[in-house]
Amino acid sequence: MIRKKITDKSSNRHQRSSLWRNCINLRAVKQIHALMIINGFNSDPSALRELIYASAIAISSAIDYAHQVFAHIAVPDIFMWNTMIRGSAQSLNPTMAVSLYTHMEKCHVRPDNYTYPFVLKACTKLSWVNMGCAIHGKVVKSGFEWNTFARNTLIYFHANCGDIMVASELFDGSAKTDVVAWSALTAGYARRGELDVARKLFDEMPVKDLVSWNVMITDFSQHFGHCRVSISMSSSLFFTAHLAAVHILNPSNDFSMHLKSSPQIHRFEWRPSLSFPF
Repeated sequence: MIRKKITDKSSNRHQRSSLWRNCINLRAVKQIHALMIINGFNSDPSALRELIYASAIAISSAIDYAHQVFAHIAVPDIFMWNTMIRGSAQSLNPTMAVSLYTHMEKCHVRPDNYTYPFVLKACTKLSWVNMGCAIHGKVVKSGFEWNTFARNTLIYFHANCGDIMVASELFDGSAKTDVVAWSALTAGYARRGELDVARKLFDEMPVKDLVSWNVMITDFSQHFGHCRVSISMSSSLFFTAHLAAVHILNPSNDFSMHLKSSPQIHRFEWRPSLSFPF
């Protein structure tokens, strides 16, 4: 067993060393891990964090190896727990994130403001509404509901598979200046087919970034009956240029084929020197 002391607080602003930044595949991870063991660093907190981060987050194909390593760490710190939950949540098997969280509670490790959002992301991917609502209760009980990261993830969860009205209430409470929250709520309404509400939110959005545009383009394109509404947004150079890049230049996109015959689209003139605002 790998032994370590719990002396470090959680910090998800992880600064990686040059050695680990150059670690780009599972083979390299195993080689560095072997060197750690040979040189007696297999119990060093910093080295273990690097190893867990590389195998769980940086290299998508190494999550199983991360679980093997993690299972042999006697007392993981909160950063390691969070990193494993995060990596599992974004893997092909997000149920492992929920299992890790459950095990974390059994080990009496106190979650922080990063833990719950990572679990919520797994619940969203799995459409586990009951579990997600239970985590929402934990967030409130722990006093993290108004933490920006936790709140935005709650909005994302409820907008996608939970209660859209709860998402709206959270948004109205304090998130109206956050473009991430705007995009999450807008996407939630769009994916539920409430395109009028989604368009209204989009129009009211104070700052529109690439994510928010992608949300509108992607979700509106799935509703051919609202094609004219989508095209009407092309009055913005940003939308027109990005729509051309994402849809018209993608011959495999059925919606792009539908748009090619639109007179509004033919108003767009492709210029190699065009300066994109993103």
